[in-house]
Amino acid sequence: MQILKISLNKITPYINNAKEHPQSQIDQIKASILEFGFNDPIAIDENFVIIEGHGRYEALKQLGHKEVEVIQLSHLSKVQKKQYILAHNKIALNTGFDIEKLKLETAAIIELGGKLDILGFTDIDEVQMPETIVLEENIDDLPSIDNAPAVTKTGNVWLLGKHRLLCGDSTKKESFDAISAKEADFIFTDPPYGIDIAKSGAIGSSGKKYKPIIGDNDTATARAFYELAKELNLKDMLIWGANYFADFLPVSRRWLVWNKRGEMDSNNFADGEIAWVRSDGNLRIFSHVWSGYTREGSHKEELKTRIHPTQKPVGVCIDIFKELEPFEVVFDAFMGSGSTLIACEKMKKVCLGIEIDPKYCDLIIERWQNYTGEKAVLKNTGKTYEEEKKDSKKGN
Repeated sequence: MQILKISLNKITPYINNAKEHPQSQIDQIKASILEFGFNDPIAIDENFVIIEGHGRYEALKQLGHKEVEVIQLSHLSKVQKKQYILAHNKIALNTGFDIEKLKLETAAIIELGGKLDILGFTDIDEVQMPETIVLEENIDDLPSIDNAPAVTKTGNVWLLGKHRLLCGDSTKKESFDAISAKEADFIFTDPPYGIDIAKSGAIGSSGKKYKPIIGDNDTATARAFYELAKELNLKDMLIWGANYFADFLPVSRRWLVWNKRGEMDSNNFADGEIAWVRSDGNLRIFSHVWSGYTREGSHKEELKTRIHPTQKPVGVCIDIFKELEPFEVVFDAFMGSGSTLIACEKMKKVCLGIEIDPKYCDLIIERWQNYTGEKAVLKNTGKTYEEEKKDSKKGN
């Protein structure tokens, strides 16, 4: 099919074109032409009336172009022209994207220094999460950890809507009992790896500092938790960092791998994280590159947005929940930054959580309150978190 170059003034828009082209879209087309050049000829009929390409025509006019490349579809009948004008616009809208490949491609664009706003997505979250799970902008927002005394005290049980959070030791049976952990039908947790990851406070080249993880000097905490958790006799149990616990976790054919870098080049940090699953099934790889609300291609950027050194993005939790369903009540014995709680809230599941560090408990509560707009209540007093916070300040 021959491409012709003719005067832009020679062609005429189809008067009954049903496809809308608001100025916001024309601006996107103009930006695309300026960035990539004009690479898509306009289709016209034998009378130089536009069949396909009304948006590009208007964009070229606004950019001041005098000539345009076209292809002439003179073989179409009158009815075929009308059909093709509608079909060309509608058929392209009848499919979506391969979400995993889309996430990998957009992450690679960022890694190479490109911008996503040139792609035509009106909401950048569209290129980050599956269409069936739309994450709000604040789903991974995190409060900051300050040096003020913690509001939460060891032994406190907080009621966060239908969820429960204990500040306590997850290697003790009384901690399990305090939140009725036996009600859970799925364990999803990330124990200390025993590598003192935040011993010096700072991790990585970003210089971001974290509170040291309690119990991270060896794997004894993870082992003690696992032995206690076995007594719950749940069919489904997932433990992150399983490569550090190979000496006591039993053989399983079901492993999950979080591929954190996609197709980007490797660096000095781990390219992924491994989770052991106590249920029958196949190995699965989840490619979820930190982007936008998480990381923009580099571990240095990831560290800036995290508040806990082994924090998981909510999107990863949700992807895995979908893979391992059905279950309704999730038990997380090492809550950290609270990503499991937010994922449960999003997926309409119940979270039963334990976190040993009072300051991280405060962060989890504030994160949940910021996300839901609801108020956490201390079980033994009936007071809200804000009320307890005021009382705490008075006591100091």
